[in-house]
Amino acid sequence: MKQKEVIFYEELSLEAKELAREYFAVRRVNGIEGFILSEEEFIDRYKGTNAYKELKSKYYHPVYTIDECDSCAKPFDIDVESRDDLNRQIKNPPKLCLGCRNMSFSLGQIIAIGLGKDVF
Repeated sequence: MKQKEVIFYEELSLEAKELAREYFAVRRVNGIEGFILSEEEFIDRYKGTNAYKELKSKYYHPVYTIDECDSCAKPFDIDVESRDDLNRQIKNPPKLCLGCRNMSFSLGQIIAIGLGKDVF
């Protein structure tokens, strides 16, 4: 997984934009993906800066490219609303593209109808 872009809904300084990219930056170590800086490390490092103050008052979110869908093996993009959201997506397999996710949901619905139960 890699950060494709960060979408900003309001004007920000270049320093604040770089800070947002760093805030959501991830790396893989021994097959485990996680943030480069913890929330605490990030705050301790930048909390007194103008860029940090500016960033706290704005709305933005990152877009990541997942290397491959666990079903069809094609790369796909995901929009992430927060670090918690990204953590959930990293740690909760399977990683499915929209098409495979819809197919999986549809198959679940068909099975549920066949069993006469509401599976979801």
